[in-house]
Amino acid sequence: MSSEGIMGEPLPFEERIVPASHSGKVVDPKSYFELHRAAVEDLEGFWGRVAEELEWFRKWDRVLVPGEHPNVYRWFVGGEINV
Repeated sequence: MSSEGIMGEPLPFEERIVPASHSGKVVDPKSYFELHRAAVEDLEGFWGRVAEELEWFRKWDRVLVPGEHPNVYRWFVGGEINV
């Protein structure tokens, strides 16, 4: 890709460094175990809340649907996202 514009002048360049917003959310073992317990006690509710933090084109109808075979599931059924 060329670094010149249509008329041959250099294109403007701006460097952006954006720190990750998720760094440091779980900082200690107690927080980890609280999150783990919440996920185990209410799997669909937990992952539904986590998924709310993402930007969806279309929100899901159901968080989790059992599949045709054991240990096979469909997640965020009806949802549309670009990840």
